[in-house]
This record gives sequence, C-alpha cells and structure tokens, in this order.
Amino acid sequence: MKKKLALLLALVMVLALVFVGCDKDKDTDDKDSNTKTTTQAATTTVPPSTEELVIGKWSATADFADLMAQSMGEMEGAEYMEFSDFNIKYIYEFKADNTCEISIDDDIFAESVDNFIDQMIDGQNAYYEAEYGMSLEAALEASGAMTIEDYKAFMTAMMDFEAMKDEMTFSGTYSVEGDKITVTRENDEKEVLEYAADALKIVEVVESDKAAEDIIKAM
Repeated sequence: MKKKLALLLALVMVLALVFVGCDKDKDTDDKDSNTKTTTQAATTTVPPSTEELVIGKWSATADFADLMAQSMGEMEGAEYMEFSDFNIKYIYEFKADNTCEISIDDDIFAESVDNFIDQMIDGQNAYYEAEYGMSLEAALEASGAMTIEDYKAFMTAMMDFEAMKDEMTFSGTYSVEGDKITVTRENDEKEVLEYAADALKIVEVVESDKAAEDIIKAM
C-alpha cells in the first residue's frame, strides 16, 4: 500500500501541478541588468532560450488529503476520519549540465505527516467513543499497553513515511525542444513539461516498464 500510494503521489496526481520559479529574484534582477546593458551596447538583443530560462529551482505545492484518506481503506474507524492539509511541495532543480534533481520539501512533509497522524487518531477517538463509550486514548491507558504518544510513534513507523518520501525523490536528466522539457528519471520514467509565462506544467507522464511493474506489484 505504501509503495502504491507513493507512486500515485509521484506519477499521477503531480499532473495537476503548476511549477513556479523559486529563489529566482536575484537571477531576475541580474538578467534585467544584463539586458539593459546589452541593449545600450548593441542594436540587437537575443532573447534567452527556453533551455536558459528553465535553469534553476521550480516548486509546486498540492494537498493530497483526499488520496491519503483513500489509503486508509478498511482501517478500523476509517469512516470517522476526516483529513485535510496533507501538503506536499515538489521541487525540481534544472542544472546547466542537463541534469536535474526532483525532491520534496522535508519540513512541509513532516508537518503534513504529523497533521495526518493527529487527524487519524481524532477519527479513531470518535470511533471508540461511538462503539465503546470511551476514547482511544482512554482505552490505551486502561489496557496499560502504551500511551497515546507511543501509539502515535507506532502508527508513524507503521506507515513508513520515510520510504514514501524516498519514492518521491529522484535524479535524472532533461532535454529541451521548443517550449517542451522532457525529464528522464533514474527509473526511465519520463515527464514532459511545458514552459509558458514563467511557469512549468507537467503535461504528460510516460511510465517505464519498470515503473508499471512496480505499480502492479504494489496493487
């Protein structure tokens, strides 16, 4: 389930994301300054190519709470759980040597994990109150098995969020043709992004045979 969820997060839902440049303020100022100087020194200024424009870091954030809720499946008390704000910030870094790094923001991911576990336990508390007349926390304390904090740590470890994060972190290469950027990841999966108005949007994901096999195995 964990691998299937991670693949879905990385391969499917990401299609809805629009990436905007980050940490580019200084670069923009420098480009503006260079353009002005060039304009004064020459009669013709060549506009930067798409390949030059995409170099740097790009990011996009999306809320995957609905997908995480679906991952609960038949878990006890799932019908009482309400999830929100499971945010993942994807970061694409395109380098001048046509290599790229794809990662997620660690701090935002950790905050989303904590929020998810808290909301899951809130749902389980409601379920225990409805079914047994006591909260999950009270039931744990009565049994002497573990504290609620121990239970949170147990559930976090069981979900293995670190493995999920690793599944969404890649290195790769990229090529540019017109306004299209093709990213080839380590696992041979390809993404086609489109550059327009200082933003990048993933318009196609082509799964490799290996990625397709991974999804089938995870199911």
